[in-house]
Amino acid sequence: MVRMQILVEPKHKRLAEKLARQSDSSASDIFRRALEAYNPEEEKDQQDLETLANVLNENTKRARRALLKAEKDVKETIAYFASKKS
Repeated sequence: MVRMQILVEPKHKRLAEKLARQSDSSASDIFRRALEAYNPEEEKDQQDLETLANVLNENTKRARRALLKAEKDVKETIAYFASKKS
């Protein structure tokens, strides 16, 4: 291992120290684990999933409106033919 000095916000220092106490390790170990867990692709994947979910939601709304209109049209058609039958 090599020594490295980094600047962190006081709140991050307190959090690292708290997590270190809770896990019976060091603040340095907490930072190492955080770095190993960091994956910028995961953030992009999350954004892609949110975009996909929004598109799916909009398409579902559009499909529901189309189905409701189709149901109304079918009912009107049935009523029209029923009136011709009598």
